[in-house]
Amino acid sequence: MAANLASPVKTFLQQRHALAEKEKQLIADLDRVLPQLGYRLVPLDNGTPAPDATPRARTQARTASKSLACPRCSRRFAHPLHLGRHISATHGIKRKKKRA
Repeated sequence: MAANLASPVKTFLQQRHALAEKEKQLIADLDRVLPQLGYRLVPLDNGTPAPDATPRARTQARTASKSLACPRCSRRFAHPLHLGRHISATHGIKRKKKRA
């Protein structure tokens, strides 16, 4: 019985090792190509952000994309729809509808 089980286990371990090597090679290839396209690989450990992605860096990245400022307060938004909804809900200003 042990001999019958040893062969499939050995084959499975060899396939697992080959797959791990192929994965390492693909990641190495991506790591060479992606920087040329403006991207980079960042390793994750169980879904936690990489060490260089500090909370402050993430906050700065988010605020950099938020270019629309509310005229009444200091809130910033990335999309006009969100700004309009904020103004309407928070400051009670209704937007005039455009006529065609």
